[in-house]
Amino acid sequence: MQTDYLLARGLADGVAASIPVLIAPVVDFGYYPAFIRYPGSQHLSAATFIAVLRDIIDRFLEQGVRRIAIVNTGVSTEGPVDIAARDTLLNRGLQLPVAHIRDLGRRTRATMAQKLGGHGDEAETSIILALAPEQVDMAKARIDYGNMLAEPATVFTMPAQFRDDPASGIQHSETGVRGDPTLA
Repeated sequence: MQTDYLLARGLADGVAASIPVLIAPVVDFGYYPAFIRYPGSQHLSAATFIAVLRDIIDRFLEQGVRRIAIVNTGVSTEGPVDIAARDTLLNRGLQLPVAHIRDLGRRTRATMAQKLGGHGDEAETSIILALAPEQVDMAKARIDYGNMLAEPATVFTMPAQFRDDPASGIQHSETGVRGDPTLA
């Protein structure tokens, strides 16, 4: 329940160790509608999340910060983060660079042994094992591709809301995982 936070904190700490920058606190609530059917999952609406980001960015700008970069460790948060960054350009004339986790991890995909991934998979579990191994119980790791292996490849992105019902098509994920964390 803290994977995105740990990823963001680990990336920020790595950047701060390499170059002299200030790192803002991690925004640890976001827009995560894919997991609302799983106990404990919480999320903000897209509009609320965008408003939170706008307020944070605006306060930094009002305090004199002139260079801001956003590192986004969520997938469903990509759209709202991009909107907040675009709004900053439109309203303030400041272009904010944004790095999304899917782009940051692109080179590692070829090294993965799993058939496909996406959430709680080989890649995410490997990163959390490196950052906070005490947070991972590998004895509970289970392969869960849901129904995705039977789905044809497509260029279309389709919103997901994971469900534990096998009849729910590509939405099916018994565990909330999409991939093979046992390979981490």
